[in-house]
Amino acid sequence: MSFLDLSKPDGLKAFDDYIATKMYIQGYLPTTLDAQVFKLLGKAPDAKYTHAVRYYSHIAHLEADGKLKSVRQGGAVPAQLAGSVAAPVVNTSAPSAAPAAAKSGSKVVEEKQEKQ
Repeated sequence: MSFLDLSKPDGLKAFDDYIATKMYIQGYLPTTLDAQVFKLLGKAPDAKYTHAVRYYSHIAHLEADGKLKSVRQGGAVPAQLAGSVAAPVVNTSAPSAAPAAAKSGSKVVEEKQEKQ
């Protein structure tokens, strides 16, 4: 997955135009795409990119409140934002007990098969 180069004026302008009517990159809730764009921006954009500044400020508040740590997985990078800059890897999931549950679940299946 790759994004426009948000460190360059052309990339910021395209992003500013894209986010003009949106709160998030996709949908109505933040996703991992928002966390990735936030990292790519690195700092608040120049004030002339008003929509990008609004977006950055909003996502920065979510980050400060710890709300970007457990967002849903985003889909593909929208075509308007696709480019050649690799998206940063963002780990937004908390450690889970799924592997332990999977092991105990398979143990139960093995025990049932042995009884048959």
